[in-house]
Amino acid sequence: MPRAMEGPVTETLPAVSTYQQFIGGSFVDAASGETIDVENPATGQVIAKVPGSAAEDVDRAVNAAEQAY
Repeated sequence: MPRAMEGPVTETLPAVSTYQQFIGGSFVDAASGETIDVENPATGQVIAKVPGSAAEDVDRAVNAAEQAY
């Protein structure tokens, strides 16, 4: 009968996904290029990165929406 693997097993962590904001029909980074880590509240592990949007990004989104309308 085969025996279970003995000794330490290296834990493999999933890749962290990086997301963009959708402005004017395109996915774009924050104007500053800044990102914010999203953490799993149960473990504190970073599970994603999202744009660190600021006023300039809001202005870009509003201008794109006005042009689309």
